[in-house]
Amino acid sequence: MPRGLSLLVAVCFTFVLMGCSQGGGDSASESPTDEHAGHGMADQSGGAGDAPAVELSNYVPASYPLETCVVGGGDLDGMGGAVSFEHEGRTVWFCCDGCEADFKADPDAYLKMVDDAVVAQQSATYPLDTCLISGDELGDEPIDYVYENRLVRLCCEMCIGTFLKNPDAYLAKLNEAVIAEQMADYPSTTCPIAGGPLGGMGKPVDMVVGDRLVRLCCAGCEDAVREDPTGTLAKVYEPEEAPADE
Repeated sequence: MPRGLSLLVAVCFTFVLMGCSQGGGDSASESPTDEHAGHGMADQSGGAGDAPAVELSNYVPASYPLETCVVGGGDLDGMGGAVSFEHEGRTVWFCCDGCEADFKADPDAYLKMVDDAVVAQQSATYPLDTCLISGDELGDEPIDYVYENRLVRLCCEMCIGTFLKNPDAYLAKLNEAVIAEQMADYPSTTCPIAGGPLGGMGKPVDMVVGDRLVRLCCAGCEDAVREDPTGTLAKVYEPEEAPADE
């Protein structure tokens, strides 16, 4: 065989081997994990995952969910005043300084108690039946992730990492869902701060306090909500009953 022809055959044979090798590799790498990663990339293109970090507006983070000490079990104010402790960016409240050592011995167990309380309090009012990240149906057993005392429901644990890349953007989406879901059954026609009718000073201002919608007569009432979010929620969702006529 002429030398030039031999060289051409060798080159062609090499390309055939490379193509087979690459084709086999792609087939072998297919897995549920890869499939999920693919759908995640598709769903997030142009979504909150790609958005720049945002400053959440008209939002007051959820309050600490417990009135009792996760360590001692007693009332937080039962020993002269609650004591706060910071652990990996999270605030936990104790009834006294003596509980700190027990907490440090098994922080995950105590944090789970806090998370379980958040899930119990916010599950009934959670506004979405789809994953905040992928858009997939949550199903019967979603991943309940707690971020700054706020329940976030995801389709799988892989979505937690995506959420943490831009949490404020995803919380903004969740807040929009809260407003849309709770608007129709909003229980009050008056501003919980000023007391005037909603709409009396133009379009009402919608805030999300924790996981609940709060409607105000104007932007001037927002600071009062931030100063006393728990009291504001009580005025809207737990109004005092009017005294019965004698």
